[in-house]
Amino acid sequence: MKEIKGFPPLQSKKKSKKSKKWTLGFPFFSYNQAQVDTNGPDSVDFGGDAGGALGESTITKVENTESENSVHEFGCLMLNLTPAVSAIVSYWGRKFIPKENISVEDGEDVEDGYEETPHVTVKYGIHTDNPEEVSNCIDGYGPVLLKFGKINKFEQGDKGVDVIHIEVESPLLNEMNKEVSDTLECTDAFKEYNPHITVAYVKAGSCDHLIGNDFFSILTDNVKEALFAAKTGEEYFISLDLE
Repeated sequence: MKEIKGFPPLQSKKKSKKSKKWTLGFPFFSYNQAQVDTNGPDSVDFGGDAGGALGESTITKVENTESENSVHEFGCLMLNLTPAVSAIVSYWGRKFIPKENISVEDGEDVEDGYEETPHVTVKYGIHTDNPEEVSNCIDGYGPVLLKFGKINKFEQGDKGVDVIHIEVESPLLNEMNKEVSDTLECTDAFKEYNPHITVAYVKAGSCDHLIGNDFFSILTDNVKEALFAAKTGEEYFISLDLE
């Protein structure tokens, strides 16, 4: 997957031994969703309240096949889109972003230039690897409603690659970002939080005709779990459901 300095290295989401592929009726893509047993040995209940006394906050470790050695400079907290919405984003990217415009590095396939698992980053640059500390920051917020906006582009001309993304609006998401930033030790690559969903990495200067496209403007998504990817390579699902 494409690595760009200053951008979260989240496109290389690790496969799980318990991974199951769900095909969602559209061509060219699929959605990989880890199937985890919340009562199994990898389920960790830290006993925190989710939304006051409405329930317990459960952290579920994802069983990865990769080494536990440090694979990222920092940890990241993100919200993966729900499968149906993820499918729409993936389909749109492959439908309207031509393969000849995709930017890939030597040895990569053109598919590596499209976002594999569409998501919104809550906070990148987290130092701690402790999922309990991260969970405590977002405890009680509940599911996050994401309102999609227009297509836009981050220009990285000096690196020969631009990032096509969907703008996202969510007051709760901004609050969560601030809570994590104020509570945990973090290193910030950007001064301002700019929530977005990466669609694809394209060659610098290409796909300008897509900027301002409002296809997604009528779309929303209600995300009920977060994914914390520690810099060690370990990943944990954190429930946001208040029920």
